[in-house]
Amino acid sequence: MNSEADPYLSKQLIRLLLSDHNHEAASDTSASLFGDLYAMAELSIKHGLGSLLYSRIKDDDIYKKLNPTLKNALKSQTLTTIASNEKLFAVIPVFHGLQQPFVFLKGMALLPMLYKEASLRPMSDIDIISKFDSFPLIVNRLKKDGFREMRIREGKIASEIASSIVEDWKTLRKGSVVIDLHSRISFKQKRRFIEGDYFIQHSMKLRYGKHILPCPEPELMLLHLLIHLDKHLKEGVARYSNLVDILLFLKEHKDSMDWGLFKTHCEKTDTFELAAGWLTLLKNEFELHSEIPDYHRIPEENIAFTYLEWMQRGSQRKHAMIPPWEREIYGALKTSGQKRKYIFSILFPSLAYMRSTYGIKSKLLVLLYYPVRIISRIAFYLRRKR
Repeated sequence: MNSEADPYLSKQLIRLLLSDHNHEAASDTSASLFGDLYAMAELSIKHGLGSLLYSRIKDDDIYKKLNPTLKNALKSQTLTTIASNEKLFAVIPVFHGLQQPFVFLKGMALLPMLYKEASLRPMSDIDIISKFDSFPLIVNRLKKDGFREMRIREGKIASEIASSIVEDWKTLRKGSVVIDLHSRISFKQKRRFIEGDYFIQHSMKLRYGKHILPCPEPELMLLHLLIHLDKHLKEGVARYSNLVDILLFLKEHKDSMDWGLFKTHCEKTDTFELAAGWLTLLKNEFELHSEIPDYHRIPEENIAFTYLEWMQRGSQRKHAMIPPWEREIYGALKTSGQKRKYIFSILFPSLAYMRSTYGIKSKLLVLLYYPVRIISRIAFYLRRKR
C-alpha cells in the first residue's frame, strides 16, 4: 500500500492520534483499524508522529501484533525525541540571561501548553521571537555562550545578498542545537507580518519542569499555528504533525478559549479570512463540535482545495530543488547585477555545502549532482522570466 497517497489512511491516523489517553478507548479505536495499523505506523514515522502514536497504542494488545521492525522504529523515534529535546532544554538557562523580552514559539511553547511530556513532541530547533531592536544584543549574548551565526545561503555572495533581504530572521548554532531568532512572523500571502512586539504584549509565563517559559497566550498561539500550517503547505514542506498540533491544541483549549480575543487578534493582524477558513474546514472535517464559533466563511485562497490535495498526496516533505526562500529572495532583488550574482552563487555552491545539504559523503557523487542542480535551477529561472 502506498500510504502517502491514501487520504483515508491519513485521516484515520490523525483520528487515532486525537483519541483520548484512556486505555479502553484507544484499544477500541486501534482494534477497529487493525488492517491499517501497519501502514499508519509507517506514515506516522515519516511525519514525525511516531512517538505520539507509540504513546497511544503501546499498552494495547494491538501493539504487540506489530512486526518487530515497526515496533523498534516507533520506540526509536520516541527515544530520539527525548534525547534531542533534552539537548534543547539544556540551553534554556542561556535564554534567562538574555535580559531582553522574548517569547518561545512552536514546539518549545507547545510542550507546556499542550503535550506536557518531552517524548511526545519532536523539536529540531528552538524558535523564539523578540523585537528587531533586540537582535544585536541577543545574538551577541548567544555568541558569548558558544553559538555561532549560521550562513543562511550557499557561499559568501549568496549569504550577503540574502542577509540584505531577510533582515527579520537569524539562525544560530552550537553543536546540534539550532536557534531560530525571529523579529516577526510573516504572513507572506499578503506580505503582512505579526511583529515580535505583539507576541511579547500577549504572552504568559508557564512552568515546564524546572523551567519557566514565556509563551504566547492560547488565542495568539492558535493563530500562529494556523499561519504556520498555511505557510508550510504553500511552500510544499508541510507535515501531518503541523495539522495534529492544531487539532490537539483545539481539543485541549477550545472550551476555555476567548474566541472574541482570538477574532480581535485576527482582525488586528489581517489574518481573519485565513484563520476562519482553516477553523471552519477543520471543525467540519474532524467533527470538532464545541465552543469553536461557526464563522460561515469561504476558505481564503482555496484552502479547502489545498487541504484535500495535501491529504491525497500525503507528505510534501521532500528536499525542494528550488526552496521557497530562494524564490522570495530572487523576486525581491532589484538590479540585474544582483540577480546574476545570486544565480551564480546558487548554481555553484561550495563542495562542503553540497555534501552537507544533500547528505552525500562521496566527493565524486557530489560532483555528479551539480549538473542536476544546475539544470533544475536554470529551468526555474527561465520560467520565472516568462
